[in-house]
Amino acid sequence: MLVRRCACLLALSLPLVFLASACSPTDPSQLGRTIIVRGAVTESTTGQPIAGVKVTLVSDATFPSRVTDAGGLFLFDGVQRLDNLLVQFQKDGYLTQTITVHISNGLDQSLDAGTLFFDGYDASVQLTQAYFVPIAGIVYSGPTPAKGAKVSLWNGGGQGFATVADDNGRFAFANVPTGTWEVVIAPWDRDGDGFSDTQFFGQNIQVAPQGAPNLGNLVFNLADVQRALVASSFVNLNHAYPIDANALLNGVSGVLQAVGGSIFLHFGAEVDPNLTSFELVAIEPNGRVSPPIGLTVAWDHAAVATLTPATSLVASSDSTIGYELRVRALRFTDGTVGILPSGTVFGKIDFSVQALPAALASPTPSLSMLTKSPATQTAASGAVDDSTIWLLDTNGDLPFDTVQSANFSANSGLQLQWAPVAQAVTYHVYARNTVSRSNNEQGNLDWRELNATFLTAIDPSSNTPVAVNVNPWGTLGVVPSQNAPWRYGNHVQFAITTEDALGFRSNIDTSKLLDTKDDFGGFLTGIAVDPGGQPGLFAATTERGAQFNRTFKLTFSEPMNAASIPTLTSTGGALTAKKVVVSGFGGTTPDSSVSDSNTAFVTLQLEAHSPCTELLLARAAGDVLLPVRDASLFPVSTTAKLLFLDGGSGGFLGESTGVTASDTTANVVTLTTALVPTLANNSLVCALGDATATAFVSTATTSMVVNDAKAFFVGQTIMVYEPQVSGAGQIADVRTISGIDTPTNTLVLNSALTAGHTTASIVFAFTAGGETALRSSTVVALQKDVIGAADSDLFVAGPISGVAIGDLVLIDLDGDAKTTKDQFQVKVKQLKFAPAAPPTVYSFTADVPTGVTILHGRATVRALGDSFTVGGTRDTSASAAKPLDTHRDQFTIDGTLF
Repeated sequence: MLVRRCACLLALSLPLVFLASACSPTDPSQLGRTIIVRGAVTESTTGQPIAGVKVTLVSDATFPSRVTDAGGLFLFDGVQRLDNLLVQFQKDGYLTQTITVHISNGLDQSLDAGTLFFDGYDASVQLTQAYFVPIAGIVYSGPTPAKGAKVSLWNGGGQGFATVADDNGRFAFANVPTGTWEVVIAPWDRDGDGFSDTQFFGQNIQVAPQGAPNLGNLVFNLADVQRALVASSFVNLNHAYPIDANALLNGVSGVLQAVGGSIFLHFGAEVDPNLTSFELVAIEPNGRVSPPIGLTVAWDHAAVATLTPATSLVASSDSTIGYELRVRALRFTDGTVGILPSGTVFGKIDFSVQALPAALASPTPSLSMLTKSPATQTAASGAVDDSTIWLLDTNGDLPFDTVQSANFSANSGLQLQWAPVAQAVTYHVYARNTVSRSNNEQGNLDWRELNATFLTAIDPSSNTPVAVNVNPWGTLGVVPSQNAPWRYGNHVQFAITTEDALGFRSNIDTSKLLDTKDDFGGFLTGIAVDPGGQPGLFAATTERGAQFNRTFKLTFSEPMNAASIPTLTSTGGALTAKKVVVSGFGGTTPDSSVSDSNTAFVTLQLEAHSPCTELLLARAAGDVLLPVRDASLFPVSTTAKLLFLDGGSGGFLGESTGVTASDTTANVVTLTTALVPTLANNSLVCALGDATATAFVSTATTSMVVNDAKAFFVGQTIMVYEPQVSGAGQIADVRTISGIDTPTNTLVLNSALTAGHTTASIVFAFTAGGETALRSSTVVALQKDVIGAADSDLFVAGPISGVAIGDLVLIDLDGDAKTTKDQFQVKVKQLKFAPAAPPTVYSFTADVPTGVTILHGRATVRALGDSFTVGGTRDTSASAAKPLDTHRDQFTIDGTLF
C-alpha cells in the first residue's frame, strides 16, 4: 500500500522531457510572437471525432472557451507564446481532461525554401466516456470498526469526494466517475484522547464500467501508528523500513530514483509541521558540504511530507557524489519527540540520485505442476475450492486423492510458473482478494507480497521460472485465522513483478494476472452410517418392517453452506429413499448454530421391498384402529388380508380380513373386523394382498418357484406363509435365500420348507428383531472376458450375496480406482445364481457398452449394494445448489466413494 502510493507521487513529480523545436522559446526573434492553438478531439475507444466539447485555455483566462465542431476540431488564434500551456476539455458523458502542451507540440510552417518558423501548438486529445459507479466499504482498525474515520477519494485531475465512516465503520460514495482514484483515510483517533492511533492510509483503485472488481464492499484495515519513517522515495537503503529516530541519528544511506522531482516521506503517525524541519545539502567529492538547497515542504494530513528542492538534483552513478537530507527536528502531535532541534545533532539520509530506469515487463503466472507427477498420473490443472486447490489430471481425477497437504493448501503452498523475462535477476509474487463477503469478515483487497521459494534449477525443457511454497492462505483469507482465501465467493488474483540488477521492480500489470475463483463444487471425502452419539432425532432407533431410518454422516472436501441441505438418492435396486427426516451440519454432532461446515448429518427414511410395517401402539382384542409406521401398504379393500407377527421372533399372532379406511397422513389403518389377538407395540402388520405370490412350492427340495423373483437377492431373509383356512392351518417359515435365478423365477433356500405349503403361500422379504440390514459393496471375481453388448452375461465365482435386480455395478477396466476414464457403471438386469443343472456356472446380466472389453484378472468388478448419490449441496462460494464433482459424488454404506 505505502510503496504504491509512493510510486504514484513519484510519477506525478517526474519532469516531462520533449524534443527541441527548430526555434527555441528563448530565441530573441520569437519573443512577443502570438501563435495559434488548435487540435482535434476524438473518442478514446472508437477514434471518432467528438462535437460540442468545451475547450478552455486554463493558462490564459482572457480567451473565451471554444466548442469543437462536427469534425471535433477547435482553434485559438493570437495566443501569447508560452513554453507550457494548460488546455482543459469538458463534455457531459466524458471524463474531464486537462493537458499540458509544450513547444515540442509545435506546428512548424515553411516560410520559404530552407526556412522554418514556429507557428503554434497541437493540442489534440482523446476523451474517455465517463461511467458512474457506486463505491462503498468498511474501515477497520484491527477488529474494531473505525467509527468517524475520514474517507476521501482523489483523482489526478484534482477532483475529490469526502465522507465519514458511520458507527459500524461503513462509508459510501454514490456516483464516482470511471478512472483511477486514490482512497485516502486520514489518521484516526481510536480512543478519543485527541491523538491519532492509526497511520495515514492511501490506496489506488480502478473504477471501470464493467468487468471490474466489486467496489461495493471494500474493506480497509488501518495500521497502528509507529512514529517512524515507514516509507519514502528512497530505495536500496542500508536500513529496512520503518526507520526510527535512532536509526536516522546514526545515519541511513540509499538512492533517490526521481531526477528533478520531489522527495516523498511517509511517517507512521501525525507530525507537528511547526516543530519539524528538514535541510537538504549537497556532498561534494572532497567531502565538503554545500550551503543548504532551497526546500519547499508540503504536508498531507500531517503524515506525508513532500519535499521539493528549489533546483533539480544532479543524477550520478558515482556514489561519492550525492546529497544529504537532514531531519533537523521531528516532533509528533502527541508530544513524542523524535529528534530534538539542535544545531549539531540531526537525523540524516545520505543518498545519490539515479534516473528512474525503464521497468521490465511483468509476466503472467500460471499454476505449475513441475513437482506434481505421481507414478501413475500427472497433475494437469487445479480446481480451486475454498481452502484447497485440488490437483486434477487430464481426466479430472485426483492423483493425490484427498490428502490435503499433497495438493495445494496452507500445509504445502502452491506453485506458480511464468515465462522468463530478460534481464530480471529475481521475481516477486503478489496476491489479493478482489471480493469481500460478509459484514464482519475482512477480505484483504490490497496487493500483498507473498513469501515464495524460487527453484534454483528451473525447468530445463522450457527455461520456465517456478516459485514454490507460495502461500496465499492465512494472510489473504477472508477470515485469516481460517485459512480460507476463496470462501464466500472471493477471487484471489496472483501477479508477478520483476527486479533488475539495480533493484528496480516493475509495477503490477493488471492485464497479466492469474485470476482464481472457487468454481468447484467439492466432493465427498468420507461417509459413516449411524455414527454413535447422535442426539435427539439422530439417535439410533429400533424400527422393523418396510420403512426405517438411517443417519448418514457425510464429510466434504470443503465447508458446505448449512442452508443447502444435501439430498440422498438411492441407486440400489432393493431400497427407496422416501424422504429426509431431519438434517444438520456440524463437527462431531449436528449444530444448529453453524452457518457452514465440512460435515453434514442426514437422517433418511428408507423403504425396503417388504409388505410389513411396524405397529406403533399396543392394541387389545376388539380394537379396529391400528397406528402404523406406513399406512400406504394397506389400500381400502373388503377382501384384503392382514397378517400379524411378533416383532422380535417373527412368530405368528393372527390374521384379519378387510380394511375400511387407510389414512396415509396420520398413518392409521381402520379394520373392517375387530381384532381377535392382542398385539404388543412393535408387532409387525403385513399386507398379504401386496406380497409376492408363489406359482409353485415344492417341499421335497430347497428350491421353489415364485411368480416374480426380481424383488429378492442372495442372503436375504424371507418368510413363506401359508394363510389360514377357516381360522387355522397357517404355516410361517423363515428362511434365507442361498441362490436365485430371475429368468426362471427360482429361489434356492438354506433349508427345506415345512410340509403343507401350496400355491396359495405368500413369499415376502422379512426382518424380525431389528432394522433392515443395509447391503455393503462386494468385489466380484470375474471368471471370463466380456465383449461389450446389450444383455451381456458376466460370469462370476459363485452366487454373490446382496446383489439385487436394479443394482449398480462399478467396472474398472484397469483395476486402478484412482483413474476414472476407464470406469463405468452398469445396472443388473438378471441374476443367474441358481443353475438348474451342471455345469455349475453363475452369472448376472447387464448392458455393457459396445466396444468395451472387460478382461478377467485385470478388471475390477464391484457390486455396489445399497449405494447413494449426493446432491443439493452448495459450498460457501456458490449462490445456489451446485453438483459435486462427478468422480466423487456417490457412496456405498461401507464407505466406498466413487
